[in-house]
Amino acid sequence: MKIKRILILISTIGLFLCFGIIGHADTSTADVNWDNVTKTQVGYYAMHNVAMTTDSSGVNLYIDSGNTNQSLPTTDYTLTANNRPYYITLTRNGSQVTATAINSNWQKLGTVGSGSLMTVGTVETLILHLSFAQLGITTASGDVTLSCSGLGSQTVSSSIITNPATSILDGSGVTSDPEPIDDSSKDASNSSSSNKTDDLSTSGNNQSGNLGITIDGNFDDWADKTKHPMKITGDDDNIKYASLLTDHDNIYFYILMSPKLSGGYTNFQPSGYQLEVGGKTFYLSFNNNQTVNLDVNQKQSVSLNIYSDSANTNLLGHAYVARQYLDQKMGDGSTVQGSSYVLECAVPYASLTGISDTSGQTITLANPNLWSGTIEASGGSTGPIVLASAGFVIAIAGAIKLSGFKFKRRRR
Repeated sequence: MKIKRILILISTIGLFLCFGIIGHADTSTADVNWDNVTKTQVGYYAMHNVAMTTDSSGVNLYIDSGNTNQSLPTTDYTLTANNRPYYITLTRNGSQVTATAINSNWQKLGTVGSGSLMTVGTVETLILHLSFAQLGITTASGDVTLSCSGLGSQTVSSSIITNPATSILDGSGVTSDPEPIDDSSKDASNSSSSNKTDDLSTSGNNQSGNLGITIDGNFDDWADKTKHPMKITGDDDNIKYASLLTDHDNIYFYILMSPKLSGGYTNFQPSGYQLEVGGKTFYLSFNNNQTVNLDVNQKQSVSLNIYSDSANTNLLGHAYVARQYLDQKMGDGSTVQGSSYVLECAVPYASLTGISDTSGQTITLANPNLWSGTIEASGGSTGPIVLASAGFVIAIAGAIKLSGFKFKRRRR
């Protein structure tokens, strides 16, 4: 009994310290309270409601179908920034929306943003964030405008409100504490998404010595690592569990697609990763920006593509993708067996040109295609960090066990 009490006390202290260190988070610049933003009515006869804001990271867009009783268009959006047009097309997968673009030179830019498309009654609502970085815009100024012939002949505009030269990942200095997800309506078998945040610091990670991670497509070596439930603001269903770890040689990250409901977004996302090390940004993609189609329990090594202002590097053997079983919920609350993708990656410091000693530097990871905000891991000291993560590791290990995923045991 005495030993049991000691273990409970240690776990409680670990959780307290963990949330004391990583719980305070900067909200994403895409986190807009649309109730406080003036809507513009656009349309030909029946009218839609449209609102747009711009900040240092890009464009935040709100559209609802108003009194039209019509589906929102997915094509013919034109965004104009710095007097240059970008032609936007939306692709819907359940409630998840991905935006791709072509610039004025008809060059395909790939994925440039993401968001959600929800239907309540007969009204559809689109919330979308378009990234300046993904559009290739390093400095935006003046007005940004948006039009869509499928919505109406009107144009909606917004002025840049922050300095776009500042870091895309900084959250513009707006802070808030993480808001817990209400899990009261679901049972323990769906407890893998117990918290939500927009920005999270994963400074509770062991950053020196052997982390015990091998990039081989066998994910059991991540079972005891701290993972954070990440999401796009406003989308509480499509959760992605992410972990960011560092040691003296590599930056490791892990992403598990884990939507709560059947039909959620489970695909492998090959692009949109932004890794910042000591103030220098590297853009990462996998498999040359191509997704993969795997059978359940199948894994595949994919190339790691690193882009920066000084060099481009392609690495083999540093990233694996797999498809695994996942227990999910139907709308009526029943449990079904689905599947989703999981990624692991190791980014060698030696392949990140223009950086030196990583000790004490701030390291962040973002992907606006998958979540709002950033994950952070700071290099250097390991003093209280391991202790702070202990309680959260216990909690998240239980959640992953209950999620229904089957981890292969790594061959030795």
